[in-house]
Amino acid sequence: MDFSERLNAFLDEPHGDGGADDSDSLPELVRIHEFLSKLYAAFANHPERAPAASDLLGELWSQHERLLRRVGEEALSRALRPSSGVAAAVSGPTSAPAAAVLVGAPTVSENDVRQWAARYRERAVAAPVSVAVVLHALLDRVGPPPDELGPQERELETDRIEQGTSEDTLREVRLLPNDVQRSYLRLLTARLNAVRSAAGGDLLMRERVGRLLGIIRDYTREHRPGAVYGLSRDHEPKGGTWAADAHHLWNRLARDDDDAPISRSAPVQSRRSVEPEDEEEERETPGPEPEWPLWHFVRNRTVLMVGGAPRESARVRVERAFAMGELVWSADDPRKAQSAEARITSGGYDLVIALLRFMSHATNEKLAQACAARDVPYVPVEHGYGVASIRRSLDRFLAPRVASEAAAR
Repeated sequence: MDFSERLNAFLDEPHGDGGADDSDSLPELVRIHEFLSKLYAAFANHPERAPAASDLLGELWSQHERLLRRVGEEALSRALRPSSGVAAAVSGPTSAPAAAVLVGAPTVSENDVRQWAARYRERAVAAPVSVAVVLHALLDRVGPPPDELGPQERELETDRIEQGTSEDTLREVRLLPNDVQRSYLRLLTARLNAVRSAAGGDLLMRERVGRLLGIIRDYTREHRPGAVYGLSRDHEPKGGTWAADAHHLWNRLARDDDDAPISRSAPVQSRRSVEPEDEEEERETPGPEPEWPLWHFVRNRTVLMVGGAPRESARVRVERAFAMGELVWSADDPRKAQSAEARITSGGYDLVIALLRFMSHATNEKLAQACAARDVPYVPVEHGYGVASIRRSLDRFLAPRVASEAAAR
């Protein structure tokens, strides 16, 4: 059975087994989504198969969109039938509880969907949080960094940072924009590093500082405000000492004048004041190790990355991390996509990276077909555009290609 026949067989399979509830479309939606992922993985290893599967891919995506809506309708139908649970409760302990499922098609109309959506659109908008008020409350809690870090000052400083990283405080931190969160967490990190540097052989103090740095590290991993400089042991103070960095960051955050980033109402101005340092911190993400088996796909190669809003700092970071000869980052624009397709056809790119979250299905399909025609490796990235996300996708989609090439020799 060839590739297209396998696709057709998949589409002809019954939706669910005979014993499953036909009203629950979520398993089928998950099934379609997983199969689409497998298809794109297969195209990465065998790009020549992509053109023959274009019609079937379109049908799969149509089913995916239809199932998305049906899952929502089923959930809404359950929400609009609260009486079923009450009936089960009053029927006595001997009767089985009624299942919160529907029989047949969802019993919701277009009017039900519109009314339900209107309930959320008409909700009162929450009062905006004052970034300046929240941040200054946090700074008042931790106080300014000390001028000296003797034994008593170190104890007091660590107590303050402990308050600044408590669960209640971190809930307040989440009210802030990501750039301000990073600045606040970087201030605490610099102060903790200063304490650790001054602690010398005080193992108890160093262990306490390490625990607090771990809290900040865990917060950044869970809530993703962005990279915080100072959390890696490889980081060095930018002002000569961590204490100097802490004083600089404090003065920058605590001032309340027209130039303070927390007091600006225009988001573009706020980003301008913070963004250069944030980009420098993000560059700390390391590239692959020297023995990485996929270097020949990227090193000194001309690579196209499509999707999202291109940022020069991020483009340079990815280009350097993978030692690319040139990385061209193009937005998902019809004219640019057409130009990219033509350049792929003419052999202008050695590798194409598709940021699936930030591009249309039509562009994705056209570029995949162009790559298949030229046998150019095509790597879809499902989430983000950072070095780590791209590395994971390269490993996922190109490693099988290397294995099959080796087996063919």
